[in-house]
Amino acid sequence: MNIAPIVAALAALSLMLAVGSAAADEKLTIKSRNLKNMGEAARGEAGEPMEIKGDLKFPSETKERFPAVVLLHTVGGYRESNEGWHADQYRKAGFATLTYESFEPRGVRDAPTGGMARMWGSLVADAFGALKALAAHPRIDARRIAVTGYSAGGELTRALAFESLRKAFVADDLRFAAHVAVYPCHLWAVRPAPNAFTGAPILEQLGGADDCGPVAKAQAYYDYLKAQGHPAPVRIVIYPDAPHSWTDPYFSSTRFFPNHASPSKCPLWLIGQGGPGFFDKGGERPFNPEEWGACLRNSKGYTQGFQSATREKSTADAIAFIRQAFGQ
Repeated sequence: MNIAPIVAALAALSLMLAVGSAAADEKLTIKSRNLKNMGEAARGEAGEPMEIKGDLKFPSETKERFPAVVLLHTVGGYRESNEGWHADQYRKAGFATLTYESFEPRGVRDAPTGGMARMWGSLVADAFGALKALAAHPRIDARRIAVTGYSAGGELTRALAFESLRKAFVADDLRFAAHVAVYPCHLWAVRPAPNAFTGAPILEQLGGADDCGPVAKAQAYYDYLKAQGHPAPVRIVIYPDAPHSWTDPYFSSTRFFPNHASPSKCPLWLIGQGGPGFFDKGGERPFNPEEWGACLRNSKGYTQGFQSATREKSTADAIAFIRQAFGQ
């Protein structure tokens, strides 16, 4: 008896059932590294291997492959009321979502008050590890993976668009297809150059009342890139009365947090060709590690507060931006 036609028919039926069934949520292993700082990330150092678990969730619709969004948490860590809420909105819009916690597996509990400084390199490794894990997943469209983040996660989202960082972690041409940075505080930058950025579109959502990531600081840097003939692929949207953390119901009453570290008065740390440097007062100058450390120690405090209407608007704007970047 020739069973080949039967085997082929069963294989075809299995494929049809897989495509026609809603994808099941799962834990996704993210292969990462422990790195001491952003300098180690920029140099592509190996660090100590690290694995963390992410929550990969799918929309309720049926589809063979899904576009996806990676959501990066704030300096306060993952919160269901913030990153979880946004992930739910993205799934309702048709995107698979990946969320994970970077601090807890490493025992970091002081990130808001200064511990963040030793986490940046590991956070970059986590994010690119998440990109590679998603790209290898059979139910994900590897060319349509976006990244978004909030506060520290928003700043990380910006940095992931720097080509020098991408090349330090990704061997081929895999990249995030879109970046949405939500109230980033602006620590990192790259020097103007033809290929300073990966080329993927960037949306920065800034609060007009944000005293951690002042709009003027961001605008001065992007104006400088443009004046040098190498503009960033960035679009800035300002929500006029929004303070820092406008998406997070944890901050139900708007108030000033005096002990939270803030880079608002510090120069931007330049990453990329030529080694580290500063962007400050409209131009570049040599890097000074003592000055950087002192500034972060002394620049304390910023205001945080939740705004429901602004959250609804910024989330809708982010979804529309990613859809456009994906050609939807």
